[in-house]
Amino acid sequence: MLPRSPTFRALLALAASAALACDVAVTTPSAVVTTTTNISITPPPTPPTPPTPPTPPTPPTPPTPPTPPTPGTPGGGNTTPTGPRAPDPPAGAFLPLPTYGQGVVQTLAAQFPQYVLQSCQDTSGASAWLFLDKVVDTLRLQDTRWGYVCKYGACSNISGDVIAYHATAGASIQGATGTWEVDILANHCPFAGQVTTATWNVIGYSATGVWGTRGRF
Repeated sequence: MLPRSPTFRALLALAASAALACDVAVTTPSAVVTTTTNISITPPPTPPTPPTPPTPPTPPTPPTPPTPPTPGTPGGGNTTPTGPRAPDPPAGAFLPLPTYGQGVVQTLAAQFPQYVLQSCQDTSGASAWLFLDKVVDTLRLQDTRWGYVCKYGACSNISGDVIAYHATAGASIQGATGTWEVDILANHCPFAGQVTTATWNVIGYSATGVWGTRGRF
């Protein structure tokens, strides 16, 4: 075999390289497919519903004013004088206490025993005045000088068991002074074991005693 020259070897290497180049497959780049994934976006939470403001309370219904009592009924209003009036005594003098008062109290107590038993204002309230009012109304049929006692001179504080007879000169109006005072209820507002009874206990005449109407005449 003839020795190979460098040139020959170079040509041989070039031919080999060309042959290798023919055997290499040319790969066309594949298209890149991007898959888009649907992303679910959660909306922001709904803000809480504000609390309902409390309903303001309904204002209380004002109480119905009481019906004025009917004149002439037990404990009812007696808005005008219902009888005669004893003439005024001389200035500085006072009239005697009429003698018929005790009989009136005894008669009414027999007719209306429940009025007597339930005559304590502390326990029976407004109905406790029925007996006292009945006595005063009946006495005023004979003399409109009869009325009530303003305790301690205050006509806002009427005695619940004592009646008065205005014995001095001048009109018999609330606040007039010079009265006979008579207790007509024994054991008024009784203690345990006691019973209220009608009585006629003349306390006496007082030049400073104050006469009242209890708003009835």
